[in-house]
Amino acid sequence: MVTSMSKKKGSPLQKARRIGITIAILVVLVLCGVAGAGVYLLSPPQATGRPVLVHIKPGSTIWDVAQDLQRHGIIRSANVFFLYTHLLGKSRRIRAGYYRLSSSMSAAQVLFQLASGKHMAGIWVTIPEGFTAWQIANLLQKRGVVVAKPFLSVVHKPEGIIHADFPFPKTGLEGYLFPDTYLFDPKSSPSVVIQRMINDFERRFADPYRAELQKDPIGLWGVTTVASMIEREAKAERDRPRIAAVIYNRLKIGMPLQIDASVLYAMNHHTTQISTNDLKTASPYNTYLHTGLPPGPISNPGLQSLLAALHPDHDSYLYYVAAPNGTQIFATTLAQHEHNIRLVQQEESSVGRHPVAQ
Repeated sequence: MVTSMSKKKGSPLQKARRIGITIAILVVLVLCGVAGAGVYLLSPPQATGRPVLVHIKPGSTIWDVAQDLQRHGIIRSANVFFLYTHLLGKSRRIRAGYYRLSSSMSAAQVLFQLASGKHMAGIWVTIPEGFTAWQIANLLQKRGVVVAKPFLSVVHKPEGIIHADFPFPKTGLEGYLFPDTYLFDPKSSPSVVIQRMINDFERRFADPYRAELQKDPIGLWGVTTVASMIEREAKAERDRPRIAAVIYNRLKIGMPLQIDASVLYAMNHHTTQISTNDLKTASPYNTYLHTGLPPGPISNPGLQSLLAALHPDHDSYLYYVAAPNGTQIFATTLAQHEHNIRLVQQEESSVGRHPVAQ
């Protein structure tokens, strides 16, 4: 007798196939969902949107940038934008500056602008007091404002390019590039940037004090040159008029100024360290070897140093030495000065530092 077999469930192989197909479908669905979510999160938050001024600060991480963009409503998700920039290898290419961005831009468009620097709204740059033209040029080049070499060419030969209500000294515009915070366009013309600084110098100092400068025996050039040395020497605000007094007192008696900063300028060194051999540097800027003022300013002074040079204290000081706390100790006689030096050396762990003036 033949008996019919009841329906049997599939074999283990068939079960494995069904499970595999189910898992594959689920994976595809998950991937599609992730892809769809990714596309959605990277798409513009709005169809239209007003431009927003976003400041990418120097030193910001890509996570800082992503969070800031999300706060401004430029992107949907800081996390997705963060991963997106890393996947494209652009996490270290974001350029600091001001950008006009909109919520109608995709994440790709936003990233392109931030990485290329295109459509920057401007670059804020703070020029520190006491920077030389060389230091300013390199700072501006680093920030993407100008190329250093053409900038310095205009600084050294400004005739016919830069305009001012005062005659340019033979040494160029060193000393007249007013330290301030400026908003520049990226890749600006050197002449435009320099003219801004010269205009600021005139507006903040040359024009308001024109009458006093005209009466001053050394005039604008001399006052600016003295101020440039004060700027490099003074650490404490109260010392500026006193250092000015020392400089003018030495000029009156024909005594060498012996300003360390002038020697460093002659050597094109932008440090505070100086050696005995450095003091022998053959240069008209070496105020240890030459009496009188150097040929021109040795830095670009701020307003307080300019005012100190214009309004010095009426002291009889001829010497000063830097104390460990950054202030200066002043003296009228050489004996007093040498005593002050010994006191400073006793306080310092290392010996051999040259007094600022002697």
